[in-house]
Amino acid sequence: MLLMENRQCVNVMQKDIYYIQSYDSYTEFIVKDRILRSEKSLRMLEEELEARLFFRIDKKHIVNFGYIETYRDGIVRIKDKEIVVARRRKKEFEASYRGYDLEYR
Repeated sequence: MLLMENRQCVNVMQKDIYYIQSYDSYTEFIVKDRILRSEKSLRMLEEELEARLFFRIDKKHIVNFGYIETYRDGIVRIKDKEIVVARRRKKEFEASYRGYDLEYR
């Protein structure tokens, strides 16, 4: 996946992305200790990203199941950031996360 960092194109493996957050006209990718950018919308990214690894938990965040440290009471914790799972997506998220946990961990 090609992303931008300091106006340079950087190729990133999907498995290295911790989570993605959207802003008005761009998205930020948290990859290890770096923040990379893209002009793509979350809707476009949902179609590109591996569905077994990623889940859109609210209108501004897509998370990588592999980097979820804890999930408790509707709150996902990844790399010292806590993100609340939207109520409408909570059941689907929990089912997908359990499936990931059983199959890939």
